[in-house]
Amino acid sequence: MGKNKDIQALRGIAVLMVFLQHYRSRLPTPEWYHGIFSYAGFWAGVDLFFVISGFVIARSLIKRGDWGGGHKLTGSSLKDFWIRRFNRLAPAAWFWITFSTILSLSTISISYGGTLETALTSAATALTATSNFYWSHCVVSHSIGIGCMNPDFNGVFWSLSLEEQFYLLFAILAFFFTYSHLAKAYLAILVVSIAANYFFINGAFSLAWVLRPQGLIVGVLLAIHQDRVAALVARLSSRIRILVCVLAIALICTLPTMLDLDWSIPLLAAASAIAVSLSLPDGGISRGNLGSLLQWVGNRSYSLYLCHLPIIIIVREVSFRVAGEQSVSSQSSAVFAIAFPTTLAAALFAAHLSVRHIENNRRMKISRSSVQAAA
Repeated sequence: MGKNKDIQALRGIAVLMVFLQHYRSRLPTPEWYHGIFSYAGFWAGVDLFFVISGFVIARSLIKRGDWGGGHKLTGSSLKDFWIRRFNRLAPAAWFWITFSTILSLSTISISYGGTLETALTSAATALTATSNFYWSHCVVSHSIGIGCMNPDFNGVFWSLSLEEQFYLLFAILAFFFTYSHLAKAYLAILVVSIAANYFFINGAFSLAWVLRPQGLIVGVLLAIHQDRVAALVARLSSRIRILVCVLAIALICTLPTMLDLDWSIPLLAAASAIAVSLSLPDGGISRGNLGSLLQWVGNRSYSLYLCHLPIIIIVREVSFRVAGEQSVSSQSSAVFAIAFPTTLAAALFAAHLSVRHIENNRRMKISRSSVQAAA
């Protein structure tokens, strides 16, 4: 069994949503593009990622037989889990952390690029999976550009840090509990976290906002009950599944503008769970030429998430140095029609190279035998 094509297409949609969010105001942005954000909050693509990630990681353990209703993770399985996580995430992350840090020290188109100290601090938090704490402090204390780095450089690692923190706890709990017992505990945590939103989320990048576990927990619960959910969804025709999945994605995009954060975050997890659930039988949104294109993007989504801001900054920097401030602050739709596809194509190309030469480079991975030898 290969990868679920619909899940890969959802990854593609999620990362393109993030690109749409981050392009705004960094490169030529017409008024009509700004106007879209009165109706859509594309940052919610991250919450779709959370549900997908929770589902895929938990399901991989279940399918391998490492974790189940009647047994816990063994020490050997736990070690294998962390080796796989390291090999999946570390090579590309380390490369783009280094690249982005060097880039931050050589830009002139951004007035608050920071210093060597702030650049290294930002990079260190990305490397140690504490980036969400760092950026929460920087935003809440209004220290961006003063004592903290510009989040355009390594700022995307806040969400990856949250994922790694969650999986550290997840793996430890799976070592002590079977998934049938852990599911009950996660359900209780989910209810408590949703209730806590009302009291502790005080805007984007507040501590509760960068520690939100709802999407990841929902993804794990969905993985535990996948067979039952997939059987129910399979009763629907592919056209109905595609239609409802598209509606769920539309809801994910619009919820951030319809509700306050304390309500939108849990509902984003729920809407994302619907989209993922409808993708379990496969053969839905991944069909056709558009579906194939979304799969292609989804297969490169991790590297694209890591590299899209550095690429945006490079395009901005080159434009600024060649044509001046007007080239990056223009509101012309004609300029946008050139800048947007050029930047997206450059980001996709960089992501493709990253996957081919870094993510899939066996020389940059560690094996279980090497870990045993070191021990």
